[in-house]
Amino acid sequence: GGLIVVTSKKATDAPEAPEAQEVYADCVVLKAVSGYEYRMEGGSWQSGVTFTGLSPATTYVFYQRRAATSTTLPSAESAGCRITTPKRSVSDPAAPVVRSKTSSSVTLVEIEGYEYRMGNGSWQTSPVFTGLSPATTYVFYQRIAATASSKASPASAGLSVTTEKSTPQAAPQPVLKSVSESTVTLQTVAGCEYRMKGGSWQSSPEFTGLSPATSYT
Repeated sequence: GGLIVVTSKKATDAPEAPEAQEVYADCVVLKAVSGYEYRMEGGSWQSGVTFTGLSPATTYVFYQRRAATSTTLPSAESAGCRITTPKRSVSDPAAPVVRSKTSSSVTLVEIEGYEYRMGNGSWQTSPVFTGLSPATTYVFYQRIAATASSKASPASAGLSVTTEKSTPQAAPQPVLKSVSESTVTLQTVAGCEYRMKGGSWQSSPEFTGLSPATSYT
C-alpha cells in the first residue's frame, strides 16, 4: 500500500514591533495587522488589539507575532514596543472660599491636595497671599495638584476678593480758624472730614447755627 507523509508546518520570521493606535490612562489599543496576534509582557497571546485595566503613568511592553495557520507555525515574537500610559485627568473643582482677609492679605480655605493661584500668577501650595494693596479686588483660583498618576485639574472658577481698607494714621488735632457768636470754622486739612460732638461727619470745616457763649467740642 501507499505511504502517507505529512510535511511539517513552515516557520516564519518575527515581524516588526507593534505600534500604538490609541493610548489612554487605563487602556492601550495597538494598530491591527491582518493575521497577527498580540500580547502584553507577562500575558497571553490574543487576537484583539485592545488591552484594558491598565494603570495610569505606567510603562508596559507589547509584542506581536504572525498567528499560526493551517500551513505555518506562529512566528517568533517581535521586538517589544514600550508604551507609557498618561496620567489620569481630573475635573475642575469648585471656586475657592475665603477664610480671612486684611488690608494686605487674603487667606483661602485650605484643602488637602489642592494648590492656589492669584490672577495670572504661579500656582502655590500655600493658601495665603500677602503683600496686597488695601481696598483692591483680586481674583483667586484653586485646582487639584498633580500626583504620580493624575494630571493637575483645570483651574476652578475665579473668586473675587476685595481687601479691607487700610487703618488710617491718627487723626490730626483740629485747629480753630475763626469763631463768632454763631459760627466756628476749623482749619481745612486735606483728606479730612469734621464733626461736632454729637453730630454727623461733614466735609466742610464750618459749623453754623451755634448759640452764643456756649462751649462746643
